[in-house]
Amino acid sequence: MSRNLMVLFLLMAIVCTVMSWSPPPPEDCKPPPPPPPPPKQCKPLPPPPPPPKCPKNEIYKKCGTACQPSCKNPNPICNKLCVKGCFCKDGQLRNKWGKCVEPCDC
Repeated sequence: MSRNLMVLFLLMAIVCTVMSWSPPPPEDCKPPPPPPPPPKQCKPLPPPPPPPKCPKNEIYKKCGTACQPSCKNPNPICNKLCVKGCFCKDGQLRNKWGKCVEPCDC
């Protein structure tokens, strides 16, 4: 009986040794790498706010003159400073009450 036990022990040792010598699994048996993350999606910019509502006979300009023509000074000498805001329509002048009028109504 002890001889049978020795043979069994020897067989188990051989099996364990052979199994530990087995090569690693081939590359095609490994799970594939995870997919790359999806590209980040940019959020679209919100639309710009609408231009301010201007009074009658005025228009909004992003870059108007800092020296608006008026009834008192129809041809002001001015620097090239860019100012945004409401301006008199072409051909009109600002009167002493701040309204845009035709030159004949000054």
